[in-house]
Amino acid sequence: MLKVGGLHYAAYREGLIGGAFILALDATQLARAEKTNWISRSFTIKHGERIYRLRAAWFGSSFILLDNGKEVGSLVPRGIFTRKTSVNLPDELPLPLQMFVIWLTLNQRETDASASAAM
Repeated sequence: MLKVGGLHYAAYREGLIGGAFILALDATQLARAEKTNWISRSFTIKHGERIYRLRAAWFGSSFILLDNGKEVGSLVPRGIFTRKTSVNLPDELPLPLQMFVIWLTLNQRETDASASAAM
């Protein structure tokens, strides 16, 4: 659940093992993010008529947001042993969508950490 401007948005995954990540307000789907493939650390995010790509940097936990192939934002950890992150997303991106992008990156980092711990 994401609270933005007094409204409660739902952020969830459609399936337990796979499926798209959804941002919804009440019964209305606002954004949909799908992994580009099952092993990637990259998402295609559809919001209205716009399509963004959120992809992890080659190394580490940084992510960049692309709009039509052009970098428009980034999420970069402030250090190796901290969860604090510097977030730079475009102002024209609606705040609920910005929160969804942040939620996706945190979700991916947790998945990466779980996979590393299992090795």
